[in-house]
Amino acid sequence: MEGIKRSQAPACPSTAAAPPPKAPPPPSAAAKTPLLPSSSPCSHPGSPRRATTMDIDFEFVLRVLPAPSVSTTGSLSAAADGGHDGEDHLSNLPDGLLGDIVSLLPVTFAMRTTVLSERWRNVWHSAPLVLYDAHIPAASKSARFAIVARVFAKNTGAFRTVHLARCSFESRAPELAECSRRLAAGGVQDLVLLNEPIERSVGRDEEILPAEILRCDALRSLYLGYWKLADVASLPGGDFFPKLEKLGLLNMFLGNHVLDRLLAASPLLTHALILWHQRPDDRLHLRGQSLRCVVFYHSTVEELALLDAPLLDRLIMRCTWRRRHKWDPRDLMRVKIARAPRLRVLGYLDAMEHQLQIGDTVIQADTLASPRSVVPSVRVLAVMVNLNAFEQVKALFSFLSCFPNLETLHVKKSAVAAKPNSLNPEKFFQNLGPIECLQSHIKKVVLHDVHFLGDIPFLRCFCQRAQALQSLVLMVRDELAPVLLGGMDLASYLAYPTRAGQCCTVLFVNSDAEGSWSYHRSSDLSVDDPFFTQGGQQLFHISV
Repeated sequence: MEGIKRSQAPACPSTAAAPPPKAPPPPSAAAKTPLLPSSSPCSHPGSPRRATTMDIDFEFVLRVLPAPSVSTTGSLSAAADGGHDGEDHLSNLPDGLLGDIVSLLPVTFAMRTTVLSERWRNVWHSAPLVLYDAHIPAASKSARFAIVARVFAKNTGAFRTVHLARCSFESRAPELAECSRRLAAGGVQDLVLLNEPIERSVGRDEEILPAEILRCDALRSLYLGYWKLADVASLPGGDFFPKLEKLGLLNMFLGNHVLDRLLAASPLLTHALILWHQRPDDRLHLRGQSLRCVVFYHSTVEELALLDAPLLDRLIMRCTWRRRHKWDPRDLMRVKIARAPRLRVLGYLDAMEHQLQIGDTVIQADTLASPRSVVPSVRVLAVMVNLNAFEQVKALFSFLSCFPNLETLHVKKSAVAAKPNSLNPEKFFQNLGPIECLQSHIKKVVLHDVHFLGDIPFLRCFCQRAQALQSLVLMVRDELAPVLLGGMDLASYLAYPTRAGQCCTVLFVNSDAEGSWSYHRSSDLSVDDPFFTQGGQQLFHISV
């Protein structure tokens, strides 16, 4: 052992005389000893649901929206230093520059500049409009939209940014139609338009998206939520979003082929977010010559297919499945990769929920690797699997055989409960055929939310086979840390030397500080590995 580094002395006893490594209990015993109750961020049909309300879901939708470009904490004032000569030099600036300054203020502050002086009276009226309805105080959502409608009527300038996420449009169809026409005529570039969420029990369906929104051809960013867009024949022809780069569809009711048409009409689209798309018989076919990132969250479909995405860097899937009620192994969501030659980041593939298809080849446990059944570009893979369930472990390695150049593997416990079985890791690995990424390329493995000591023998066997492994990261919770970190024997047991002269580091990290999933981090192309956050506190690490 070359070295031991510790970040929290109280977490473990002194290691001046560390005991010799002891193997964890055999799988049959350990697998039955959960150290923490299992938990999952996803809620599934037919399984116990976490406590949730429509308001909580809506708050989650708000968190995926772009951050405001203006702040209510700012103010517009003259410098108060001793060098000020008392003259109003600001008012001498050209109208265009004054308009840009006003656009940096929250809309309520910007409107107040009209009473500063005669010079400022008409500046806001012709300035580029930047409006966030969250900055408008109002007694109700309906009253807030009434204020928005008046703002639209008074401002004759270009529309730069409009975020309407806290308004109610019920019984205001004429005003909404007029505002939509103003958005198109004003050349809005950044638009968020969320309808008010409704409960199905009230007997009201989603409202149809105003047709004028699809004529906003200057859009670069568009987030739509809680609207119905059911008829593909109602969509305009041609590239009606010629400049659109980011598209978010949040709890939308989309008809057949509507998504296909939206993507085809956006030739510059780089980012697509699909949230709460609940249609278990739907097939989503993703095509885009500029598409770089697709995030598919908490959705139910029959198939998600990458048909033609030559520049796609990442496909992020969270809480996705097909089944309607109880889990059925015959009712899996198909994840199909047809043409995505630059796909680098993929996950989470769920061993209990997904069926992987590469080209025309459906990946099974006995599928042999061939040029037609691999995606050599993938470097980061995240999977959901129960490591003490034999069938799921077989599915895990069938996934791994498809990605020969994989370098980083994330493993998270599947949200679907599985009965532990008599998986013998040593025997399983003895019968395992060659898998290229495991033998030659995997450098880092991250195990999220460690719950069971029964996972440890499997990890040891995995480390023995992973010839290029350099780092094994175990994300443990505070409650579990004293159990795992009570001695150095477990860490020593895991830190298996892979090659002569090469070190493998076992890193224990506090998962409580890992934080919840973030769309903004997942879609940030500058983040090399979106499944791992550096916020977790390092408990200790050892190298061998």
